[in-house]
Amino acid sequence: MKDAKEIKEAIFIHYEDTLYAAHSLIKLNDSMFQLIRILHEKRLINNSKFAELMLSMSSYNKNVEDFNYLFFDSKNPEVKNKNDTNLKIIKIKLDKLKQTKKDKIILVKEILEYLKSLYAGNIEILKENMYNISNISSLTFIFILIQSINNIIE
Repeated sequence: MKDAKEIKEAIFIHYEDTLYAAHSLIKLNDSMFQLIRILHEKRLINNSKFAELMLSMSSYNKNVEDFNYLFFDSKNPEVKNKNDTNLKIIKIKLDKLKQTKKDKIILVKEILEYLKSLYAGNIEILKENMYNISNISSLTFIFILIQSINNIIE
């Protein structure tokens, strides 16, 4: 029987962009947690929806960590010297959402759409570089969660 490391090496190669995509999913999850908290603070979601979304997001985050641990031997693979403009943009948008008094729903939809595109890009990189890995399908749950948030705030 083959060693698990040998099988893993045959399935995919740790390209820099693959490692970065796995790392980015954890960072994006942090932004999603922050967004859900802000939505609750701004009273755009009620207490029961807040609890439901936090539980769903925690479950998704655990899936991402398990995926990363399985394929990268770390729950949060470290990437050095990566200037992450996307996360800076999200932080600016979230700060703006905290401060705004008008058009909160429009801004939330914009943030969700931006997060969705970043998740899609990272998941696509993982799909391209990791051949026949069925575990990737569990990473797409985030799109259902984003749509749920969109439906709640409308």
